[in-house]
Amino acid sequence: MSRANNGDGEAEKLDRTLSQRVATAPSMEEVVEELHDALESACRSSFKLLGTKKTPSYKSVTWWTDVLTILRKKVNAQW
Repeated sequence: MSRANNGDGEAEKLDRTLSQRVATAPSMEEVVEELHDALESACRSSFKLLGTKKTPSYKSVTWWTDVLTILRKKVNAQW
């Protein structure tokens, strides 16, 4: 398979575009945020979602309690 047929030309174009955007951006945080938003949007449009969960994702295990949440927050606050 030749390089032109496997999408490398598009990858190089994307690389040049992203490099230019990073070089001219006022802050790296802005670039990261834009890339994150673009990736999230692409994933949402590419993957089928299987409905919404009624339970919060932070309580994915039955043994997790509010006390553990408070302790986790205290530990994280000390970092």
